[in-house]
Amino acid sequence: MRAGRDPVSSQSAAVWMLVLAAAILPTELGSGHAAASDVATVLGAALAAVAASAVVLAWRPRASVVIVTAALCTAGAAAIHFAVTNEHFREWWGFGLFFLCAAWAQLVWAAAVVRVRSYPLLVVGLVGNLGVVLLWLVTRTAGLPFGPDPGEVEAFGWADGISSAFEVWAACCCAFVLARPVVAARVRIAPLLVALPTATLTAVGVADAVSGHAH
Repeated sequence: MRAGRDPVSSQSAAVWMLVLAAAILPTELGSGHAAASDVATVLGAALAAVAASAVVLAWRPRASVVIVTAALCTAGAAAIHFAVTNEHFREWWGFGLFFLCAAWAQLVWAAAVVRVRSYPLLVVGLVGNLGVVLLWLVTRTAGLPFGPDPGEVEAFGWADGISSAFEVWAACCCAFVLARPVVAARVRIAPLLVALPTATLTAVGVADAVSGHAH
């Protein structure tokens, strides 16, 4: 797989600006009243998911559907992470900073991987997504050794389950492309068949996150 990328059109640049604005919205507007914070969070996360999906679908001509799937799943996980960022900042600044950085990294990676054909970028997606999943497993089994309540084991929820499933599937897609690039390039599935269920599960995850049961 040789590194390369598609030309950046004015349309794709505009959509990317929408992604940035949607990603910033839940964190910039979430410092006020709790109710306003929740509204800003869910709207921002939903917009981030829709905008990131639009970027992936708009820039997919030279990307295989396997890579598109990895990108959409990672973007969905990012939207859920954005939805819980304010909540975790209120709990402890370290948790909030982690979710903010993780969400940004996932959203940027999702937009980049369908444009830049690069093995290192796929490796980053594989290792990064699995790393977040492993950290999630630690919080659900042994608890983190640091933070406001060291060793506290958190409960499973729909939001964290969906985002972790997204991350596992995205990592599997990256591994498949890395191991079998020719076979992966021949897979033919309509992108909407991937985008619609991913968007639906993202909406469920964001709704559960805002209801206070996530992560």
